[in-house]
Amino acid sequence: MIGFRAFPALVGSGLLLIFFFAGCTNDRLENLMLWGKTFRIMIPKDAVVAKDSFGDEVIIRSGTSFQLRLGPTQIDLPFLKSAIAANRMNRLTRILISSPEVLIYESQFQNRKEFHFLGNIKTSKAFISCKEDETPVAHSEAEIERMWAACKTLESL
Repeated sequence: MIGFRAFPALVGSGLLLIFFFAGCTNDRLENLMLWGKTFRIMIPKDAVVAKDSFGDEVIIRSGTSFQLRLGPTQIDLPFLKSAIAANRMNRLTRILISSPEVLIYESQFQNRKEFHFLGNIKTSKAFISCKEDETPVAHSEAEIERMWAACKTLESL
């Protein structure tokens, strides 16, 4: 048990702050076995999970600000990066992150800025593609970062 004298030291070190925020999360660990997947992911508490009716993907949505699509095949990021750069309708304005595992970029469609991401997560059993669900909703940079952060919690069961 922590004595009264140790309490100021914990506050000063930031440990108490970490424990406080860890207990105040608005996320839940979702096991996707029900949807035929052998992995789990940390998603918003109010998120709805469904299987794509056209393929073998899982869609996770929490309102319009969190919309993920998880798939069983690896995304060809170099190819898509060049296709995105060549797109004349939804023009690439800047690349925020380009790595072997993720492409996060900003584009402009008409007069509206949008942020997008495509990624591949390597789990202990396979690669899982993770990207924003393609809907007419334009996402902010913070929304894309939150979705990519969720993707990075993917793990095999």
